[in-house]
Amino acid sequence: MLPRTARRWRPEAGGAGRYAHRRGPAARVVTASIEVAWVDLDPGASEVRALARLLSDDERARVATRATSALRRRATVSLARRRVLAADVLATTPSAVELRVLPDGRRAAVGPRSGPIAISVATSADTGLVAVASSGSVGVDVEDFAGRPSTDEFVARVASPAERTQLESRDDRDRALLALWTRKEAYLKAIGEGIGANLRRVEVPLDAGAWALRWRPADGATWYLFDLDCPRPGLAAAVVAGPATTSEDLPTLRVRPG
Repeated sequence: MLPRTARRWRPEAGGAGRYAHRRGPAARVVTASIEVAWVDLDPGASEVRALARLLSDDERARVATRATSALRRRATVSLARRRVLAADVLATTPSAVELRVLPDGRRAAVGPRSGPIAISVATSADTGLVAVASSGSVGVDVEDFAGRPSTDEFVARVASPAERTQLESRDDRDRALLALWTRKEAYLKAIGEGIGANLRRVEVPLDAGAWALRWRPADGATWYLFDLDCPRPGLAAAVVAGPATTSEDLPTLRVRPG
């Protein structure tokens, strides 16, 4: 289960503030037109039943393909929570949200009278993360490095030669490797690509604790990178949003109740 409290963060320089709401695991983080929500994927049975009623027929069919009851429960919660968050941004009801995959591979949500808005989802065991952006693109990832290798072979598969050199000079190599993984996956989701063989082609900043970090990958556009504080130790999470339209396009961040 996710913790019931969240610590309070200090405002950042440049006008972007970070705060944690104290009401519980679904506390949301908002940056300009981007909203991110942590999701407890193992809530009580009554909540799961209520969330299941929000799903479309196609989503229920997807849930039914999961091999175990635990996986079916977590899929139900993840799918429903993205509907709830998108509906909040679109000012409609969760059942009225239409979820689409765009031709370029990005995911979007549409309401009866508004949209599309960008949407991205990630899960790690009992922890979920949903991001919604009312403009531009967004990608999100959350990972737990327990069970993931940190061998030289794994590093060679996911890091470019320049990134490998940086990693070898870090005292916190494993943590930096986890940050690299989540940042790359979040970026590839934001542009609509799968991870596949693209991991070594994409290079990401390895700055510790990135927040609204302006970054220009090989595509030439400017993106913003955010590392999120996670609800339990061992996790890393990243949000990539953009592309930026002006040099002053610095997102601001505020917290809304869960």
